[in-house]
Amino acid sequence: MQATEQCLLGQSFLVDESDTSRQTTNLKASRTYSLSHTPPKEPIASPCIGMCTLNDQDICIGCCRTLNEIKAWGDADDSARRAILERVSKRPP
Repeated sequence: MQATEQCLLGQSFLVDESDTSRQTTNLKASRTYSLSHTPPKEPIASPCIGMCTLNDQDICIGCCRTLNEIKAWGDADDSARRAILERVSKRPP
């Protein structure tokens, strides 16, 4: 069941009384509510399959990423990771 509540600062928020995964106490009413929220998106997973060996062109024979793409992956945002995966999909296995 969802309802709109108001916090002590006067801001409205949605509560879902059936969701027990994340609870907070409403001090005004001394009742416990679950805040409805959108869970954070998981980052795009690495295509690494644990066969980390580079060929003569410095392309991994396991995931088909270049050495530079492998090094950049950890700091790359989802947009950059999608671009890497797009390039990988065009390389021969």
